[in-house]
Amino acid sequence: MSGLLNFLGFKDESEPQYRDPRDILADASEQLENKDYEKALEYFDELCSLPVQSALPFLSRATCKIQLGLWEEAVKDCNKVLLFLNSDIDENIAEGCTTIHSAALVRLAKAYKELGKMEDAQGCMIRRDAIEEKKRTRGDGNMKNGFTKSQKLVDSEFQTSEHEKQEAEKHREKGNVLYKLKKYKEALEEYRAGLGLDIMNERLHSNACLCLIQLNDLEMATRHANQCCALQPNWAKGPYLLGRIEYMRGNQSGAKDQLKKALTLDPKNTAVKNMLKDLDKGNENNSKKEQGNNLRNRKNQKKQTTANKENENDTKKDTEPTEDIKQMMTPDQNTLKNISIDICAALLGVLLTWLAVRKL
Repeated sequence: MSGLLNFLGFKDESEPQYRDPRDILADASEQLENKDYEKALEYFDELCSLPVQSALPFLSRATCKIQLGLWEEAVKDCNKVLLFLNSDIDENIAEGCTTIHSAALVRLAKAYKELGKMEDAQGCMIRRDAIEEKKRTRGDGNMKNGFTKSQKLVDSEFQTSEHEKQEAEKHREKGNVLYKLKKYKEALEEYRAGLGLDIMNERLHSNACLCLIQLNDLEMATRHANQCCALQPNWAKGPYLLGRIEYMRGNQSGAKDQLKKALTLDPKNTAVKNMLKDLDKGNENNSKKEQGNNLRNRKNQKKQTTANKENENDTKKDTEPTEDIKQMMTPDQNTLKNISIDICAALLGVLLTWLAVRKL
């Protein structure tokens, strides 16, 4: 019906009228260049309400909301972006991001950080690193999705400021003092406070990992160690920490693999060398101990077998009578004859006594 009305030159008032998305995006880009995020947000709301939707408007709207401090709303938009299929973007748009999911996860981490949800923020960065690592492994090319220059300006504001870096370093130094005093919980709080200011600081992740190892929280320690590896792939500290964690889990082969990676990155690292030596000594000692246990077990089994045989012989000796006892227990014929005569004499004596008494 609407097609027929349009053909005849009439407008169907029942259907909502939408502006051209390109016009809306142009208006939004103009406001972003002027850093008028409230006005830009109105245009992105308009884009997100269109019948045909894509991930880009939600990502852009999340960017505006982050600039306005609307953290919870930004989280919702970032999660909507992650529901769309992942696609490639120009990596100049967001540093270290070559896909739209990666860019959304960076913004999501920023929002979580401001909300004080540091573990969620770190989880987002780990997911982003996994996506980028997978792309590097596959060697995929990049595709441009038509982002504007103004959006690059917005992305540049996600970088940690020098003031935030300095404050984060102060927290790290305080944490180091507490760590030396073996106050691991207090030190961890300082390191996490520093990460709240500079989440991309690999040294803070490393120190937080060491505290968590001391507190035996190996799952969270692994996350921080992985962040070290992602942020500084050529730094031996990340594989070294993962090696320590695997060793604590009892996975000696996994620990050895990680330590070998660390030694490849830093061949002169004495800590890594010493731990590898300890692992080798531990394996040798375990092997010798196992051999000794097996030898002792065999000796004990032999002794037990001999003892069992001796017990069996003793039991037989106890239950079977000796020859002397047999002779004592078995009367000879002379003894039986004498006993019979005695019995007969006794009976005869009794009979004679009875007869005499009867006569009297």
